[in-house]
Amino acid sequence: MGKKTPKYIVFNKNMGGRFHKPVSGGDDLELLRTYYSGDAYEIVRTADLVEREEW
Repeated sequence: MGKKTPKYIVFNKNMGGRFHKPVSGGDDLELLRTYYSGDAYEIVRTADLVEREEW
């Protein structure tokens, strides 16, 4: 069917100027927090297209 979307994506807020660069992703939030802690990174939860609200 295709590649599985990770539950969380990590962005580096110090790269890319206006747009943050994705650096990693995964399903284990605690593991991502261990590796990517601090002000330079932002961990964002993703949602499938069927789960998203209509804007």
